[in-house]
Amino acid sequence: TQLVRLDLIDHLYNERYQADLINILSENYVQSLPNFIQEFCKDLTTVNFNMVPHIVLKKGDFVQNYLKRVNDVLYSLQRGNNYCPVPVAVFEHEYNETHGIGAFLDLDFVTRECNGIRKTRRSLNREFVELTLLFMLGNEIVEVLNKRGGILPLANFIGYYKSVTGKNLDPTNFGFDNLENLIKELDLFVKITGKKKSIALRAIHDQLSQQVNLNRGAEPEIESEYATADDSNIVEGAASNRRTRDIKPDIIGQTNYDQGSRQSLLERSQRQEDMN
Repeated sequence: TQLVRLDLIDHLYNERYQADLINILSENYVQSLPNFIQEFCKDLTTVNFNMVPHIVLKKGDFVQNYLKRVNDVLYSLQRGNNYCPVPVAVFEHEYNETHGIGAFLDLDFVTRECNGIRKTRRSLNREFVELTLLFMLGNEIVEVLNKRGGILPLANFIGYYKSVTGKNLDPTNFGFDNLENLIKELDLFVKITGKKKSIALRAIHDQLSQQVNLNRGAEPEIESEYATADDSNIVEGAASNRRTRDIKPDIIGQTNYDQGSRQSLLERSQRQEDMN
């Protein structure tokens, strides 16, 4: 389950624990379930989906895939306009053109849940939306990884980054004391995986982690956010997932996903690991 209607939580809680959640909150001087979630449930958030309040995991597919789509459209617009902020109306039009009229879009939710995307007001009080410099870097890192098979050793990444972009990457310029801490802040885009620590595209990391969990007999839907693939499984996991299709429904909006490109990316990941 990716999200649950807020008005069903009390019923579901009662069904599971034979107790009235709203009464429990009231007896503990909590005004409402949304207030309780905001104060005590750091892994959860609320979202109005189809004009109905829902509870959803912050790091779940619903939120992460949605934020990634918003990022992708916004990055494309900013890159095509000398990386300048984009008027909200222009962004909304492009988002609807890309994902369909009626696709879920709530920029207030985005800016609340994602520090890398923000809204500003400029001349004539017009509202703009833009990526932070850290998220701009995250998109560049994705482009570098796409050119290098989707996965690279952490120790060699700064050199690869410079060879592709022609720019130096200094984590301290972004407020981090090392590259690993910087990458951890960009988990919408990439993840650190393996005992020897490689940087992998999030999609590849998730596939490898799922394969490791399956090999260990774990339920795939209980996959831990912090699960990592052992180095010995990176090549094997990528190869065995080349023909795996994404069976999780995307209920926010449809995306054009090229299965052939996905296979190519995993094959390049395998070759890159063989070289390392």
